Amino acid sequence: MLFSIEEGNSRFNALKEDLEHISDHILADRLKFLEQHELIHKNYLPGNPPRTEYSLAPKGEELSQLLGGLCNFAENKMEF
Repeated sequence: MLFSIEEGNSRFNALKEDLEHISDHILADRLKFLEQHELIHKNYLPGNPPRTEYSLAPKGEELSQLLGGLCNFAENKMEF
């Protein structure tokens, strides 16, 4: 989910589309968890209807870089 937000999928429906087979309930629960642990920010945007967007917090950016490095290592050094 962090990678998806980092790639620019900042709205709930965009995240749901990117993360195939995830229910609304589970996605909302995971977003709340990431926000509570200060990995993402939930941004409220005015309008009619009001919108919500998600962005990576500094801790989320750091974790995303670490996980990305781990994924790159696995892809380049390990056989699957």
